[in-house]
Amino acid sequence: MAHGHDYLQKGFVSKLRNAPPNSQRMGDLVAAGYDNLLTSPLTNWLDALKTFVVLGDPLTRVRVNVGFDNGIFLPSVRR
Repeated sequence: MAHGHDYLQKGFVSKLRNAPPNSQRMGDLVAAGYDNLLTSPLTNWLDALKTFVVLGDPLTRVRVNVGFDNGIFLPSVRR
């Protein structure tokens, strides 16, 4: 069982939703997830810190497509 994944996700998505469209960088979103995890009431989150990393350029701008149900779709591969 891995603890803290929900805090990583909530921090990432919260920063993504509160920013102007297509203005966020991947590294900033990941940092927001880590900040949310580190300030959470959890005490056993070290496994989450050791298992998640950004592979690629953290300065890459995130393209967001709004789905049919106002969900967020983040394409992971682009040619």
